[in-house]
Amino acid sequence: MTVAEQAGVIAQAAKHPAGTIWAKWWVGFDHHFLGNQAEAQLHLERGMTLAIELGTFNINFFVFDYRIRALVFLARTLWLRGFSDRALRIVQKALDEAASRGHPVSVCFSLGYASTLLLWIGDLPGASDLIEQLIVHARRYSLEPYLALGIALKGELAIIREEPEAGLDLLRSALETLHAQQYNLLIPSFTRALADGLRKTGQFQEALFTINGAVAGATNSGAQLDLSELLRTKSQILVAQHDRASAMNCLTEAIAAARAQSALAWELRSTMALARLLFEDGQRDQARHTLALVYDRFTEGFETADLRLARALLEDLR
Repeated sequence: MTVAEQAGVIAQAAKHPAGTIWAKWWVGFDHHFLGNQAEAQLHLERGMTLAIELGTFNINFFVFDYRIRALVFLARTLWLRGFSDRALRIVQKALDEAASRGHPVSVCFSLGYASTLLLWIGDLPGASDLIEQLIVHARRYSLEPYLALGIALKGELAIIREEPEAGLDLLRSALETLHAQQYNLLIPSFTRALADGLRKTGQFQEALFTINGAVAGATNSGAQLDLSELLRTKSQILVAQHDRASAMNCLTEAIAAARAQSALAWELRSTMALARLLFEDGQRDQARHTLALVYDRFTEGFETADLRLARALLEDLR
């Protein structure tokens, strides 16, 4: 039993509604970062339902608004599970509620983690707007960890926009601060972006060293949320080094990791990369079959970036 689960038992025994809901959400947070998105969704939604049943909505402990956190992590979890339309509706609710309450930490938290979601979805203009708001807000209230978070997100965005040199400078600066502040939850994701930037600037050896460290860290710590994406990025570096066999193995591992996490969105990304390699190796039918099996499991979000890319790739493979 985790600490959060133990806290939930104590809160229930003490008939403490806010504590019971807080514990339920914390179990969801734990599962999200450990890499079990089905369990994360279950506990986060149960906490939301319990809050309605008990009429307890403002759950604030240690200066944090846990309803805002729960909404943000539920949105991220839903996107990972393939429900991007629901994810967007919920993250907008989190942003609106945080803004209406006006607490600087909650506003920065919602802006930072909503930005990660928009980057995943591929809404780069929307992500850019939230990132700039985060940087302004964090500076205004001297919230150094959130300022570093905003700078790191700006660096990741630059790399996605094919401005890797600028992105690497921003990421290196921000990661130094995030490590010093022990703001560890998003460091694997930013390290992945750093490795991708190194790949895009032709620094393949450093890119491989960076991503190997991140993969080892995720594997050894048990915080495996980013493992599938780390492995997918490693495969891109290996392809750039003309090691296609190792790249294929990495993608097979990435797909297995995504499936184990119930992270359909991560599974699609790695499957698209695998389908491209299969096609380049002359295995068109296998590439199309492999990708179609994953694409056909989606029920919404068909105008998001990844699903549009998958649909176009399927057309090319006909």
